[in-house]
Amino acid sequence: MNSLLIIFFISYGIYSFFNNFHFWIIYLSLLGSYYYITQVQLTSKIKDFLRRKITIATWSNPFDPQTYTSLKLNITKIIPYLEKKSTEEKVHITPTIFSIKLMAIILKKYPEVYGYIKYGRYNPKEEVDICCLVQVGDGKELANTTIKNCEVKNFNQITEELQNSVNLLRKRKNKDQNKKMNLMYFLPTFLLGPFIQITSFISSIGISIDILGLKKFEFGSCVITSIGSLGIEDSYAPIPPLTFAPLLLTLCSKYTKYYFDENNEIKEKTILKMNFTSDYRFFNIDNAQKIVEDVSFIFFYFCFYRFIELEKIQKFLKRNVKNVKIKMFLKLDFYLIFLYYEVHFKK
Repeated sequence: MNSLLIIFFISYGIYSFFNNFHFWIIYLSLLGSYYYITQVQLTSKIKDFLRRKITIATWSNPFDPQTYTSLKLNITKIIPYLEKKSTEEKVHITPTIFSIKLMAIILKKYPEVYGYIKYGRYNPKEEVDICCLVQVGDGKELANTTIKNCEVKNFNQITEELQNSVNLLRKRKNKDQNKKMNLMYFLPTFLLGPFIQITSFISSIGISIDILGLKKFEFGSCVITSIGSLGIEDSYAPIPPLTFAPLLLTLCSKYTKYYFDENNEIKEKTILKMNFTSDYRFFNIDNAQKIVEDVSFIFFYFCFYRFIELEKIQKFLKRNVKNVKIKMFLKLDFYLIFLYYEVHFKK
């Protein structure tokens, strides 16, 4: 229970004890009646174990709408592609940058999932904004930076914008971030909770408050956090309530996996796990499946189409038609999807 409510009830109890004892008579009468009915009259003949009593007393009914999805992807061919693009664009394009562009062009296809809830109704957005969580203050604090209109920006623009924003955050030169952080440092914990809830809600419905450094849709349509530098190969991150974001993507640390090829020779491939945490109010099973399929397809597209001739792909599909994952690709309009992602990733 919130500290403000606890203090309120304690204060009212003390006040009524000295000024109006009728409150305590009514309260204790109802409490005694409730105890007698629930613990005596309605008690089962089978006694609860202490463990069960503790769990009933400490847990409430589940209400969290978060769902979790994991994708294990082969990025062996993605790495040389990013290196090539980095050389061409003269900027360092990382898997995080690739994922920002990836999620932007996929979410843009599904306006029913990247909107926001306002006054109990779903409202679509016109643009796809992607938020990245950044470590600041020697890694002890987290800050956020949001890239606007990611679906129309190329790798070079996204990289430069992200790097500039991160540099300002880490040097504490971001004016809006400083306004928020200074105010939150000043507020005590029991006031900080309501303050964050109110300001986050205001931002989530598209309202800015410049004096507080608050921007509309501060956390965008998708939050991305990368834990690759921590060496963690598999982990999920929850959606922080203050973000009001429908989707959070955790990029884990890439690792090497060895396997035998068709000639029984040992080969290696680089694996990356992308773990999705989604809000079920936005993502039902149908559209979540479509997005996961699109992510898988793009990686399939880069690993095969961009490095192997189309005839070899068709032969590969025919040989592996019994594979469940390959069946998914056969359901798609092969050539149109190639064209769609080729155009978007060249932007």
